[in-house]
Amino acid sequence: MGFIITIKLWLIFLGRLFEAVFPTNIVLLCFSWRGLKECWKSPGGRFLIILIVEMIISRLIIFFSGLPYQGRYLYPLAICLAIIAACGLDRLISLLKEIKALKSAFATKITSVMIILMVAICIGKGLWYSSDKLWIKEVSSFVQKSAVSFSVRPVLISGVDDLRLAYYSNAEYLRLTFKDFSRYLLPEPRPRCQIQKTVRTSEDARTWVPIFSAITAKELDEGFKKIEAPKVFLFLEDKDKEIFDMFEEAKIPFPFKQVAIFREGKKKTFVLYERIEQ
Repeated sequence: MGFIITIKLWLIFLGRLFEAVFPTNIVLLCFSWRGLKECWKSPGGRFLIILIVEMIISRLIIFFSGLPYQGRYLYPLAICLAIIAACGLDRLISLLKEIKALKSAFATKITSVMIILMVAICIGKGLWYSSDKLWIKEVSSFVQKSAVSFSVRPVLISGVDDLRLAYYSNAEYLRLTFKDFSRYLLPEPRPRCQIQKTVRTSEDARTWVPIFSAITAKELDEGFKKIEAPKVFLFLEDKDKEIFDMFEEAKIPFPFKQVAIFREGKKKTFVLYERIEQ
């Protein structure tokens, strides 16, 4: 199971990296290996390659440590990879010149067309407006308005890992996870799920620590009831069914009721639940 989770985490990391790196650079990186050999011969080139390797390792450590991870962490790496990607332009043009239909074309024409095409793709990506994650403020506004008073904060338990929900909602933010278990106070046997909160470990770092862990739905239900707050919300992506499976298997009523639905285009649907008070 741990091996599968590791593969999933790698795919998530690579997905975020591909989002940060422009598509033209990803293509050129596939043809840049020969240019890298020449780049390695110069001190400046060696420094750049070593810098990129160190940046990749540091960002992998941050990502796999379970700390909140923002896409902006990859932007410096994307800029450095763009420099390396330039090494692949000559190799790609050489391969295009070997194509029978393009042999009669001048090298300058092929180069000009390639540059125009890459610039057009980059401009298109840079100017493309994406309205994703508008739901963050919508959910936060809904939770914030539910506060009994300014002195009593609601609790937002989220299966969607995004700390901006805590910032905009002004709620006590807890994370529900079925895989990213904290290394702190991890009980034996291995829990099925865990409710966590963030704590500051140093001046600039924060980490997740467990409030409680649960192996069964009954334990999870008891944990939800122990949260002392007038309003407790649970925010999940619609496709996350594992928590519902737990309660269905145990034949225990789900302790939350659905109160709102939020959508991100046609791709994702998120559901906000409120704890049923007894």
